Amino acid sequence: VHSSLDGSRRAALQQEGHDHCAAEDGREEDDEQRFSLSVVTMSGDAHTIEGLTPLTHLGVLRERVAACTGWPRSQVTICRWEQVFKATSDKLPLQSVDISESSVLTCIHSKGHVLGGRRLAITSRRCSADEDPLAVVREEFGEQALVASLEDFQDAGREDWREFVGRIGGCGGA
Repeated sequence: VHSSLDGSRRAALQQEGHDHCAAEDGREEDDEQRFSLSVVTMSGDAHTIEGLTPLTHLGVLRERVAACTGWPRSQVTICRWEQVFKATSDKLPLQSVDISESSVLTCIHSKGHVLGGRRLAITSRRCSADEDPLAVVREEFGEQALVASLEDFQDAGREDWREFVGRIGGCGGA
């Protein structure tokens, strides 16, 4: 694994609250194209993600952030300024979304689960037959929330469904 930080610099960053995460994919790429960038969580923890290239997919960055933070990959939301990169962007190379060595990204530990490129959260409330499900969901999750339908997930594959059901449990618990 190529590392651009020597041991003393790495120790200094860790003492300052930075976590240093090197690439572990083992791919041999031109070292001149490789770069690292800083990722800061909402709680103020800073992580350095190494071994990226302009052609690294956003999904690979999301996986490396998950490894550094210990969060499930599906709960890592990457932001740059006001731009929020959703799971639907995971196949995009970093250069296409203007992420480079000079980028400082914010990562949020998001609630819910991803299925078919959408983030889902399961309400803790049961609705009676005369309640409006949209009103119940918006009361719990905010005005932007929507009620999902199975039709929204026709593009999700069998493995996506298996993973999703495994995460939420067979009874739908969050």
